[in-house]
Amino acid sequence: MSEGFFDALIQITRERKVDRETLLEALAFSLRSAVRRKHGSEAEVDVDISPEKGEIEIHLVKRVVTEEDLINEDQEFTVEEAEEYVDDPEVGDTLRIPLEVAEFGRNAILIAKQVLVQGVRDAEREIVFNEYSDRVGEIITGTVQQIDRGSILVNLGRTEALLPWREQIRRERFHQSESIKGLVLEVHRESKGPQIILSRTHPDFLARMFEQEIPEVYEGLVELKAIAREPGWRSKVAVQSHDERVDPVGACVGMRGARVMAIVKELSGERIDIVPWDEDAATFVSRALSPAVVSAIKVRSWEGRSMQVIVDEDQLSLAIGREGQNVRLASRLTGWSLDLVTSELLRIRTRAEEEHPLGLTDIEGISSKTAEALIEANIQSVEQLIAAGFEGLQEVPGLGEKKAESILEKASLALENIEALRKEFMEREQAVLEEERAQRERLFSDDEDSEEGEESKSAAASTKKDAVPKLTFSEVDDDDDDEEDEEAEEVEDEVKDAPSTESGVDA
Repeated sequence: MSEGFFDALIQITRERKVDRETLLEALAFSLRSAVRRKHGSEAEVDVDISPEKGEIEIHLVKRVVTEEDLINEDQEFTVEEAEEYVDDPEVGDTLRIPLEVAEFGRNAILIAKQVLVQGVRDAEREIVFNEYSDRVGEIITGTVQQIDRGSILVNLGRTEALLPWREQIRRERFHQSESIKGLVLEVHRESKGPQIILSRTHPDFLARMFEQEIPEVYEGLVELKAIAREPGWRSKVAVQSHDERVDPVGACVGMRGARVMAIVKELSGERIDIVPWDEDAATFVSRALSPAVVSAIKVRSWEGRSMQVIVDEDQLSLAIGREGQNVRLASRLTGWSLDLVTSELLRIRTRAEEEHPLGLTDIEGISSKTAEALIEANIQSVEQLIAAGFEGLQEVPGLGEKKAESILEKASLALENIEALRKEFMEREQAVLEEERAQRERLFSDDEDSEEGEESKSAAASTKKDAVPKLTFSEVDDDDDDEEDEEAEEVEDEVKDAPSTESGVDA
């Protein structure tokens, strides 16, 4: 075998980054296939490849048997056939017959080439699969190669990845050759090679972005305790500091919000709320509902992880958020089911329960003795009785199957009826409150209108009082001239009416 052949193998291992041993195994397999093409599909073939010596040795292995014992001609031959290769063969001998590559023929060589190429491809695919299987949960960067029916094909260099439509942020739009980041979500074995699935909507994508942009998170000084996302719109992240000197929220926000804004930009403007984590469930829930201010919290069920959150009327819309987004994310972040009520609504609900009470003894079929047994079994209300279900009631001493089924049915019916009465009562009370609120608003608006009217009247009066007429110079001159003319006329009349002092002289 020429040295150029082994040089080509070395070049393949460098260019394709295929392990040398893997490539030699693929070559040996291809040569075995070529030998079996000529000497039988079940032939035993030994291939010894020595790249250091530049040699390839191929041997056909056969056993010597008698004509009567000959079963498989691919692996056995008779004594007469064996004499062509060795002298004095004996039955039971195993012969290694050397073969040359040139003996295989053109077709066999082409098949060997195809097998070798396929072996190299399989080795490459296995390397890619192992590489990206170990990177599941990490962020990788590629370029957009093709967009087909909403899914994006991402070029990663040696292989390709798929970003499905369901894993994309809805407001994002990418173009060919544009750089794109994604979280390695899954890696599947496929006939055409490993299928790598990326995601930009998974909560871990946001977590890895925090690790990339915030050193304290990467180093473990700040821990991401929980993440709740509605991709492209809003996210809530609970953080905890393991160092008293490090403020977890401040570390994530950065100077003038530089750190968190870098993440927001990558997520196409997704709003991120950073919440300090707390061991106390009530405190944590109160912080998770930020920016709303919580008045009080009551735990309904520790096992069912249910809470009633009380807020003021002006904080209810903030607590709910746009289309319920804030309370929904807070519930996911904390892992608690949250029932938001205002203080007014809570008072109405309490009054409704007082007006229409429902105790265990109010249920038909539950005597005082049965009620005591239920209370001892930690079933203290009709709601808890229904929540316990048929199996839970059977565990109560003194309750058989029929009685438990009857009590459960009657309790459900009674609770349904009483809830309807309570709902009707609450609707009436809410209507009264709305009417009172509307009246207050009308009175307030009337007071404002009257105050504005009085202010406008007083302003007009003061303006009229303080107003001074302004005369031009021409008007002043004309008035002076008129006065002078009147005085001259008066003097003239006095002269006419006075007696004459001159005496008459005759001529």
